[in-house]
Amino acid sequence: TYWLARDLGRAAAHFLVRGIPTFAIGTLLFDVLAPRSVLHGIAFMASIPLAVIVSFVFRFCLNLAGFWVLDHRGINYLSMAVINLLSGFLIPLAFFPTPLRLVAEALPFRAIIMVPNEIYLGRIHPGLGLLFQCFWIIAMTAGARWLLARGTRKVVVHGG
Repeated sequence: TYWLARDLGRAAAHFLVRGIPTFAIGTLLFDVLAPRSVLHGIAFMASIPLAVIVSFVFRFCLNLAGFWVLDHRGINYLSMAVINLLSGFLIPLAFFPTPLRLVAEALPFRAIIMVPNEIYLGRIHPGLGLLFQCFWIIAMTAGARWLLARGTRKVVVHGG
């Protein structure tokens, strides 16, 4: 909970310092679509912290690999490529070939980028998007707790 609180605080600071000014400038320079309804706007704002939590739990699980590997960098580099691709950050998931799109839409990475965007644009029902994010938070938190318990049973410190 300590690391989650720090991550949520970091995300809130970035939202205030980077997100709001960037969005404000964007609305002045470009035609920005408003959310489809007030419900979509509220659900979008609720989906942002849920997306941060999904991202945090995934990164927490990756960091737990430190119990079993000597060098975590390879895992972290590969995970960043996977997240950037399968979250819709680089290419919207709708542009993927159908088999890959169906897999990517079921994975938790979609809850980080695509779900908040889909809620904002009215592409999915807000309740379904929030439910999808909550499902992955619960599932990955259970997995993280299990991994943490397995890793702390026998800790081996290399080199010291």
